[in-house]
Order: sequence, then structure tokens, then C-alpha cells
Amino acid sequence: MIKTRLLHLIELINSKFWVIPLLCLVSAGATAYLNTYLDKYYFSFNETPLSFLFYFSDHQSIRALLTTIAGSLLGVAGVSFSVTLTSLVLASQQFGPRLLRNFMRDSFNQLVIGLFISTFFYCMLVLQFTSNMEEAKFTPILSMLTALVLVVVDLLLLVFYIHHIAESIHADTIISGVYEELTDRLDMQFPKLDEESSGLPAQGKTHPESNKDKPSQWISAPASGYLQAINHQGLFELAQDRNIALNVHFQAGDYMMEGSELVSCISLGEATDEDLDSEIISHFIIGNIRTPEQDARYSIRQLVEVALRALSPGINDPFTAITCINRLGSAMGIIMERRFPASEHYDENDCLRLQLTPYSFDNLLGAAFDQIRQNAESHTEVIIALLKTLHQLTARSSNKEQIQAIQEQVDAIFLSAQNTLKVQKDLDTVTKI
Repeated sequence: MIKTRLLHLIELINSKFWVIPLLCLVSAGATAYLNTYLDKYYFSFNETPLSFLFYFSDHQSIRALLTTIAGSLLGVAGVSFSVTLTSLVLASQQFGPRLLRNFMRDSFNQLVIGLFISTFFYCMLVLQFTSNMEEAKFTPILSMLTALVLVVVDLLLLVFYIHHIAESIHADTIISGVYEELTDRLDMQFPKLDEESSGLPAQGKTHPESNKDKPSQWISAPASGYLQAINHQGLFELAQDRNIALNVHFQAGDYMMEGSELVSCISLGEATDEDLDSEIISHFIIGNIRTPEQDARYSIRQLVEVALRALSPGINDPFTAITCINRLGSAMGIIMERRFPASEHYDENDCLRLQLTPYSFDNLLGAAFDQIRQNAESHTEVIIALLKTLHQLTARSSNKEQIQAIQEQVDAIFLSAQNTLKVQKDLDTVTKI
């Protein structure tokens, strides 16, 4: 369970905007203290070449320079915050509020804001530490050189930051970012056919139906929310230790109401004790938002949301929707060539210990294309893009389940086109594909 919660914590930290700025502030405070200490130790109060070159020996000049840097950087940080908030508002309106997480995770934006406010903080601390430099008889050479270096770095970052913000709200950039995260999640959850699974054992002889006549009890969801993560290894080991079989009725990403039947526990030996419920529930993480660490449909639905907003009357941007369809088609092509996670896990005695709700190609294909198909009835070019994508997927299909699922999508698209397309030329174009 520690590994599952640690991965979940890392995912939550990565989605927080304040982590890198906080680290920058702490680093700025430590650097200011260290530089002042080194200045007092190595640079006595005299006219050294460095102090003469940069006018660092005059108390008034130092205070004026630090005050100017601090005031300027505070203003730049305020402008950067405004630009960031404006881009977040634009992204929320154009692509959907659930994509704000992708902007919040942008480490470059966090680094820029962090360096701006940490430079201000550094100057304030050095200004305080050098207030008695004449009495302490030292020259703040390192402290002032560090301040000047920070100013140069901040000015360069400001230029890159404006370019980065302008590029990050581009539709193709957003879609590419979501697609890259989707492929990363698919690589973790759907191993290649020639790769050995590093998960739980999935071979066994005991059929799940054989446990139906044995005593069982329901474990209910302790609270309403989204199932964010499941500790499969912990549940499997618990089932072995207690000589029980567990059947999980929800997938990561599903919404559960309080009191829903989360797990059915089947006793294979003596009666189970009362503490078992809390032990089983401790292997589930439930929260108020969906998270992608174990949810294969999370990034798929993000791309679908971008496509649906592009097809809405207020935006009416079919080209963005087509880009999303192309990326979804590529993702489904990856899934078609992968091995689906096992839903049944057996111990060394071939006894079923853990049964999970399985993924299916049909469900994932529906999650990718159903809503787009339902909202693309008046967009002939989007319907054509859907059919072309499904045609390419058909050429890559390797079993009857995939062919059947794709054919059902194609039939639904043709039926919708016949009912909605009024121009015969458009209908003929769709029919030819």
C-alpha cells in the first residue's frame, strides 16, 4: 500500500502549482544566508578589484541596487501571474476546465514564477543582512554578484516565458501534450505482447463461478467520490493471508456513491472477522477528482472533451476535433497491439484470490468515439475523419472482438449520417469511404 500511496502522492504534488516556487524560495533564503556568511569570512571591508568594478563597497549604492532589483522583479512577477491566470482562463473556456491540470503541471511556468519571487526574496534578505556591513567590516561581493546573475537569468526567462505561454495555449500543443500523457499511461498499464507482466499471477484453474455458493459479504464504499487508485498487490496478499476471495466491482476512475457495493468478500475457510472491512477499504484511495495514475480512460476523455468543445456551436472548430480524432485513433492502435491487464489473479495453488473489473477494447473504443460521433452529426468533415480513422484501425485489428467493435462504430456512423446529412453529395462521400 505504501507504493500505491506514494505514487498517488507524487501525482498530486506534480499537479500542484506551488511546489517549485516554494523550493525556489527556500533555496533563495539559504543562498542569501550562505553568501553573506562567505562574504564576511573572505571579503573584509576594503577596496578589492571586484568591489571597485561593480561599486560594491559603497553602502548606499548597494541598498539602491538591491531595492531597484527587488521592486522591478516584484512587478515582473505580478505581470507573470496575470499572464498565467489569463492563459488558464482562455484554456478553460476553449478546451475545458479539466485541462487546467495540464497547465498547472507545467514545470517551466512554475520555475519562472519561482525564480521571479525568489529573486525578490533574495534581495530583501541581502538588503537586511548587509544593513550593518560598515560595522561588520565586510564587502558583499558574492551576494551582489549572485543578485546580478539572478537578474540576467530572470530577464532571459521572461522572454522565453512569453513565448512558452503563447505556444502552450495553441490547440495542437495542448492535444499533443494530452496524447503524450495518454501514451505514457498506456505503456504502464498495457504491456506489450512480447513483454512479461510484472504484476500479479493470472493463471489458475478455479473458475470464478465456483465461489458463488460460498458464504460472502459486501464491503461498501466508505464515502462518495472517485476511485483514484487500488492497491492490487495489497488486496491479493490480504486475500491469501485471510483465505478469502475478493471481487472488486469498480475500476479506477469510476464514481462511487457512499454505501455502494465496492467489494464482495468470499470466505474460503473460517468466517471472516469484523476488522476485515477496514483492512480491505484501506487498499483503496477515494477522492473528489479523477486522477490518471491508474485510469486508462482519463486522457482519452480529455481528448474527447477538447473535440466536443471544438464541435460546440459557440466555437465551431472542426479542425481541432479532427486532430483529436487522429490522436485518439493512434492511441487505440497502441491498445490493439497490447495485452490487456489480467482481471483474475490466482495463488500458487490455482485458487482465485482477486477478481477485478476488466477493461475491454469495445469499452475503450466507445469512450474514444461515442460522444464525438453523437455530436458530429452536422459536420461532414468530422464524420469522414471518424470513418477514415476506423478504417485504419480495421487494417490493424488482430481478433474478432476488435473487428466487431470497430464495425459497430462504423454502422452507427452510417446510420447517423443517413438521418442527418441532407445533401446527397455529402452522403455519397461518406458512403464511398
